[in-house]
Amino acid sequence: MGLVGLVSLCLAFWTADHGYLFDSIIYLVLEIGAGLFLLWTLYSDWNTSDKSYINRPWLPSLTGFFFGIAILATLFILSGRDNTRSILSFTTGQDLNSVSIDFKTDGTYKLGSYTKRASSILHGKYTMIDSIITLDKNRIGKIIQSCHLLIRPYDNDTTVVRSLFQVNEHGQILDSAPVFYLLFDHRNSFSLSN
Repeated sequence: MGLVGLVSLCLAFWTADHGYLFDSIIYLVLEIGAGLFLLWTLYSDWNTSDKSYINRPWLPSLTGFFFGIAILATLFILSGRDNTRSILSFTTGQDLNSVSIDFKTDGTYKLGSYTKRASSILHGKYTMIDSIITLDKNRIGKIIQSCHLLIRPYDNDTTVVRSLFQVNEHGQILDSAPVFYLLFDHRNSFSLSN
């Protein structure tokens, strides 16, 4: 029971920022199976326990219960990362295959990559001075090619929209890097020190 609990705890931590098609159904089936297994070990421990010696036969059940609580606590803590309000949000497109980046009030960002069958989320820290944003990571996959980002207007032949460009250390726009388009800007709505 301990090995199963340890593997489940590691999987809960490693897959917290990734989603797949039907993953919630698969996890629900696995959680029901783990709960039934825990109930079976409790029943087995109850039937084999000697009423005068309680400590040792309950070890498998207590181990499973401990790992169950540890998994729930881990998932609760990891889900708390997304409770901070976003002040800026950008995306590469409006379809199912897109990348978005949200900048939070606490100096963290959330970079999400979404496809039809899966999603992946990365968290990090940033600093912002006026319209220049500096990320804590220089390269993130094939999407982020520079840690320096610049907010400026972009003319896409029909309208002028504020966009997020990736720039090098000299301030030159990287033509090979994707452009992010503004979804919302709440920088003036509340203070960044909250």
